[in-house]
Amino acid sequence: MTTIACSLKHKSMACDSRITGDVIFHADKVRKVGQSLFGVAGNWETCVAFLEWVESGAKEKPTLPDDDTFQAVELCKAGIYLWQRSCIRMPVQERFYACGSGAQGAMVAMSLDLEPKAAIAAVLRFDESTGPPIKSYSL
Repeated sequence: MTTIACSLKHKSMACDSRITGDVIFHADKVRKVGQSLFGVAGNWETCVAFLEWVESGAKEKPTLPDDDTFQAVELCKAGIYLWQRSCIRMPVQERFYACGSGAQGAMVAMSLDLEPKAAIAAVLRFDESTGPPIKSYSL
């Protein structure tokens, strides 16, 4: 899968670059759209469809493949929001958040005050679905 981590305190989002499947390859998992950063985790086809929808600004929700692994996280000045297949923007009350296969490790790291990029660096050592290079984005 992947690991996406974001923090309001650090005003940043970070991600790994590994896409796993039949063949391992690398991709950009975070996009800046307007004043928000969007990071995606899960089935890559679903992730791309969601990012294309967000970037297009279309009002009508996309029909995403039936995939329970998909998650997206949005970071903006107003807060952190979680997105799933229903494409409903759900607020997260915490000041940091992570999704993907390395989410738990990244959450622990950020609870110890590591910034998102450092949190993902820690996860790289233990989650085989999280792989370099790590990319970091600022609001």
